[in-house]
Amino acid sequence: MNSADYLPQSKRLLDQVREVLRYKHYSLNTEQAYLYWIRFL
Repeated sequence: MNSADYLPQSKRLLDQVREVLRYKHYSLNTEQAYLYWIRFL
């Protein structure tokens, strides 16, 4: 399966972002930074 084919199961945007980042094995610090950018910028 191609990583672009992954569809998050959650309905909330931030939860979808978390799912995709964890699926792609991003670090926890990267995940937190991306979620911060989405919330506050």
